Amino acid sequence: MKDVDVNLNRQHTDLCQYMDKHPGGLHPDNVKLFLYQLLRGLSYIHQRYILHRDLKPQNLLISDTGELKLADFGEWAGNRCSDVSLNVCKN
Repeated sequence: MKDVDVNLNRQHTDLCQYMDKHPGGLHPDNVKLFLYQLLRGLSYIHQRYILHRDLKPQNLLISDTGELKLADFGEWAGNRCSDVSLNVCKN
């Protein structure tokens, strides 16, 4: 059986709130940073046969240091769902 660890750390904000705080648009360096982190995160979960299925700005959490994390896997789907257990870790 495969395990999937879920981290429920409190993040500073989500991408939707972050964009609302910057009505003039995001700085290009921040866009690159967020996109890079998003693509790395998606690559990581896809290599483990996990699909997010609900990607939207509200489900992309941003820490006060600019670290982006994928959130809300409530509608996740594994390639072999019966072989995957979900471990929830609260830090």
